[in-house]
Amino acid sequence: MRNAENNRPAMDIYIARLPETLPERHFFCEEREREIRETSNPELSRSRRFDWQILLYAAERAFGMQEKKIRFYKDPSGKWCCGQFFFSLSHTQGAVAVGISDTAIGIDIENTAVRRRLFDSDAAFAERLRGKICVPGKETADNGMDLIRLWLLKESIYKCYGGLSDPAAIETDRYCAEAFLCPDEPGLPFAVCGEGAKNARFFRYENGAAYPICAEAVRQETGR
Repeated sequence: MRNAENNRPAMDIYIARLPETLPERHFFCEEREREIRETSNPELSRSRRFDWQILLYAAERAFGMQEKKIRFYKDPSGKWCCGQFFFSLSHTQGAVAVGISDTAIGIDIENTAVRRRLFDSDAAFAERLRGKICVPGKETADNGMDLIRLWLLKESIYKCYGGLSDPAAIETDRYCAEAFLCPDEPGLPFAVCGEGAKNARFFRYENGAAYPICAEAVRQETGR
């Protein structure tokens, strides 16, 4: 997966709408299969099954790794990890995002329709969140979209590196984190953190197949 010519870290990002139904499939990782089956919220269970399905697809596509050969495990914090590559999973209402790389990676996705309704209906909540996540004197979020974008960046950084419990202490310009907006899905902004973020490849995943999205077009839509 790593570019042999410049030895730069590589990263593949998959964005997908959550289907109403998923085909029956039993995952080889029994702990993950059990975790999904024991998830009481139906949409969350379906999201977890779907993002794992995409992850396995991405692993075979990027690294030639078949499911039975991948060593999945949970670290002490409960985060899913793997012995052969790095990955990150995220889901929001009606959609999921999966990132895979040969170096540490974090990804976060949000449904702006859901978040904006919350911000518009509860100004006090938006103000509290702004005070919680903005670095005093360095970061501002003047509107709902700015607030969502900043939250995405900080979540992706936290997922990538961990150990950063205070969002207001995370200065986004100190990390290799980028916010994106897919032209085909303007209501699903996402952020990616990791050494390969600036060279990431983007795909829309649908019906078991991946369709490339122009990376430059995604970045141009961000407005960051």
